[in-house]
Amino acid sequence: MIRNMIMEHNQKQKSLFYGQYLTFIFKHFEILLTGMDRTLYSQLIEIDNITLSKMKYMLNEDGVWVSKN
Repeated sequence: MIRNMIMEHNQKQKSLFYGQYLTFIFKHFEILLTGMDRTLYSQLIEIDNITLSKMKYMLNEDGVWVSKN
């Protein structure tokens, strides 16, 4: 799984579907992810024009960020 994640990093179309498997593993080992404080992380993220461009978004003529795909 880790090897695939590393190889996928260099691909143009990235499609990782490991969430389902990780959920199964977390449930099997009874790892609880509820109650985690996510607000701190979201406050640290700054998404600017450069970040959106790298995420393959562009500003259209209406001034709205849209996906290039």
